Amino acid sequence: MAKVLVIEPDPFLSKFYAVKLKRLKYEVDVALNGQEALQHLKIHAYDAVLMDLILPYRDGFELLRDMRRLRKKLSIKIITTELQQKTDIKKAFEL
Repeated sequence: MAKVLVIEPDPFLSKFYAVKLKRLKYEVDVALNGQEALQHLKIHAYDAVLMDLILPYRDGFELLRDMRRLRKKLSIKIITTELQQKTDIKKAFEL
């Protein structure tokens, strides 16, 4: 079973994503902020990460940098939301 980490600060949306993914037979962990997400990423291996870039305690760009540093342990695909500026999109892909 594929394992997904949902990083979304809105409790309603994080639950919504988790329920939908579980119905599709994914194993799901949820983090409501960047710090929680980093702890999950250090401990668990994920097949995919669904994340918002606007996060409390550690923004999405910082978290992407952290993921890059941890990449020797991680093999993940990242889907980001809230990318509206072309500069943000470029920055996210670079990270």
